[in-house]
Amino acid sequence: MKLIDDQIQHVQDVVSKFSQQNKNELLFYTFCENLKQGLRADSALFFLYDQSQGTTASYSLYPSGWASKPHSILKLNADSGVRKFIKSNNFTLLSREHLTFSPLSALIKLSGNAHSDYVLVQLMKGKKPLGFFLFGFTQNEQAQIDQLQEIWSDLQAIALDLLEDQWKENNIPWETVERNALLKLAQKLSSTLKLEHILKQMLQALLNVVKFDKAVVFLINAQTGEFDYEYAYGFDEDVIDKLHLKLDEGITGWTAQTGKAMIVSDVTKEKRYVEVNEHIKSEVSVPIRSGRKIIGVFTLSSILLNAFNQKQLRMLEAFASSASITLQNARLYEHMLQKRELEKDLQVAKKIQKALLQRRLPQSDKILLAAYNKPSKQVGGDLYNAINLMNGNIILSVGDIAGKGVSGAIIMATLQAIYRTEIRYSQEVNELLEDVNQQFADTIEVGRFATFFHSVIKIEERKIEYCSAGHNPAIVLHKNGKYELLEATGIILGLLKDAKYSKKVVAFEPGDVLVAYSDGVTEAENELEEQFGLNRLIEVLKSAQTMNPAGIKKHILGSLRHFSKNVIHMDDITIVIAKYKT
Repeated sequence: MKLIDDQIQHVQDVVSKFSQQNKNELLFYTFCENLKQGLRADSALFFLYDQSQGTTASYSLYPSGWASKPHSILKLNADSGVRKFIKSNNFTLLSREHLTFSPLSALIKLSGNAHSDYVLVQLMKGKKPLGFFLFGFTQNEQAQIDQLQEIWSDLQAIALDLLEDQWKENNIPWETVERNALLKLAQKLSSTLKLEHILKQMLQALLNVVKFDKAVVFLINAQTGEFDYEYAYGFDEDVIDKLHLKLDEGITGWTAQTGKAMIVSDVTKEKRYVEVNEHIKSEVSVPIRSGRKIIGVFTLSSILLNAFNQKQLRMLEAFASSASITLQNARLYEHMLQKRELEKDLQVAKKIQKALLQRRLPQSDKILLAAYNKPSKQVGGDLYNAINLMNGNIILSVGDIAGKGVSGAIIMATLQAIYRTEIRYSQEVNELLEDVNQQFADTIEVGRFATFFHSVIKIEERKIEYCSAGHNPAIVLHKNGKYELLEATGIILGLLKDAKYSKKVVAFEPGDVLVAYSDGVTEAENELEEQFGLNRLIEVLKSAQTMNPAGIKKHILGSLRHFSKNVIHMDDITIVIAKYKT
């Protein structure tokens, strides 16, 4: 996807607007603009809920006067069904025709785009409504709604912090020159969502306000709780590695842990200082906050003693508050980009995996076949094979990798490749499985394994020779209603390189049915956390015995859906069915 390099198209207008807004309105506007660009929306407006004493509850555009095409109707009476409409349509795509007949019909004109469809998202603090966002989209709406739902908890936290700050008294005095410099800097930061560009612009713009020789910005990794070194200014390449500090190291670590800014007038007199450059004489370290949470620290260094003062520190703290919104948005945007790339990769992996599984099952005059495979995620760790041999016999197998998703799919592809190579050679079923196990154990990392059921249907001899590496017992349902369970004949694949497997034989006559499956079938759960189980599967097979394999497959899947109802299957499901024609 093309990265967004220019979010705000009306730069000249925004300069004059900045000079008329207080700090928090500016930050909230910047937040909405970044949100608009990150979601690729046509409009992103916020309406603040107000229920002051003696007044009618209403929603008002906030910050006022920032709409691209201001409209005279800026307040919506909250007692006229607006709140009920918002609550009932959260994260739901609303066509402009729907909105026209709603209590929110004025919003189409206010958004400035009558050709968009809209999403209304309410902002809550506990059970208290604080307002709602209006997002307008002209294309790819559902994808944007899905992204918005995924990151909404993070976005809501940022919005709540900004609105809470609005109601607190801001005691930080701003000098006119510094204030204007910060407003221009906030404008500049809002022109991109590329994290590297933002960090570079931060430090370059700060040089116009505070004189320093070197600087580093650290962001805290939300998953590891440790510093991610993100950007450095003024350092030689040979000292870059020294900048990778831990969260409990140096002045930077102290600032991150305490949330307090710190001026060090002489670094030689500060025990917590970690030397990375011998020329540095003084330093200032400032936390970057998102509400009460510390998301990073930036440190400015000088080759002069006493280079920083308290007035500059107050200004840098105000700047950090402003920059945190842009940094959070950039990280959220980066996360969305990574997710999109991962989804593209998963789609490719899904296509490759489908190619590994057979699209067409072999044809036979005496054996009818059916197969089904559904991963619990986009890709899975189950596999199956149904292959005609030159002598007319049929190979039927099912495997289940320990693990789901991408890692399971990779190991599944490895096992499938090994297995299909081995079946080219004529050998007993147990010998084949021993060779497969040996190669599989050599290939995979320690701790990974697979269960596997391998069988050969010998049509003319009316029997099945099979071997099972710890797999769920396949079922042979005989025409007379009796059944046999084809239990494991050896341990799972990949555990012991020299493992031995024994061959077993079972009769397979006209009218008999063979069903091999993965544990996603028998371990499927319902709302009471009960498992579908082997006994229930056998009963389902008995009730469908007269059907052809396709009908039996459909009956099993229908029974699974009826049993599980609204419970999502947490494991891959694979079923292979062979029936001897009567």
